[in-house]
Amino acid sequence: MPTITVFTPTYNRAYIITKLFKSLCIQTNLDFEWIIVDDGSSDNTEIIIDEMKKEAKFSIIYIKKENEGKHIAINEGVKVASGRWFFIVDSDDYLTRDAIEKVIYYCNGIEGKKDIAGVVGLRGNQEGVAWTDWYQKNKRVKEIDIPNILDCTYIDYRYKYKIKGDRAEVVRTEILKKYPFPKFENEKFLVESYLWLSLAKDNYKFRWFKDVIYITEYLDDGLTQNIAKNYRENPIGSNYIANLELSCSGIPLKKKIKSCYNYYRYGFYTKKSIKQLVTQCASKLLSPIGFCIALIKK
Repeated sequence: MPTITVFTPTYNRAYIITKLFKSLCIQTNLDFEWIIVDDGSSDNTEIIIDEMKKEAKFSIIYIKKENEGKHIAINEGVKVASGRWFFIVDSDDYLTRDAIEKVIYYCNGIEGKKDIAGVVGLRGNQEGVAWTDWYQKNKRVKEIDIPNILDCTYIDYRYKYKIKGDRAEVVRTEILKKYPFPKFENEKFLVESYLWLSLAKDNYKFRWFKDVIYITEYLDDGLTQNIAKNYRENPIGSNYIANLELSCSGIPLKKKIKSCYNYYRYGFYTKKSIKQLVTQCASKLLSPIGFCIALIKK
């Protein structure tokens, strides 16, 4: 049984997924399997993966399914994963040469710590500069001195320590199986923060470390670049996430007011009545404020 499951959801990325494969082939530690869930691609992804299987020195599991979105693809990957740790790596990104080695090192450090759900490293750009450093250099956030290793929840990391930028999360597979992404009718997008917020709400921590292990390239057709559009086109899921944020402690008031606005903003485009929205809102205190702002901006 492999220690790590590297999981990759993909959709029409035959033109770039080879870069990720090559980064896996040169890992200093090959104690992993690679699961690819093809979310209904119409290109030649399957042919390329078949060729990779002939070359790889690690197990490759390829699953093709109908297009339902990345979050549902993650659910499918978790179901078949053999690794004790689940590492999501997008098909347009790739890993540093020692990524798996470092992940296993930090995972070994939290064995037996049931309150820690996994480990989180840094993402960097093609020059290997961590996105946190980029944010600080470009004055997007105030520079904050944090230790090389930090045990805390997702919410504390984002709001107490105020650290911005994308991360590379590795989670215990057994825990992921308890938190499947919800599926909403006629929608194919739900942000991964569903998982991080849900774990934080249940007091799960992560061990955050400051090594860059994951190289991110933000493509024009990627989910990150189209985040606002995806929120608008998937109002049920967006409404759900906003309400989840409202239900979590540790999130600043200003952010919660924005979440409440988003709750109603997207809720107006669902089939829910005003009465249902008001009744189901997780914050009765902020509900009138969020409702009024959303109504004014509608």
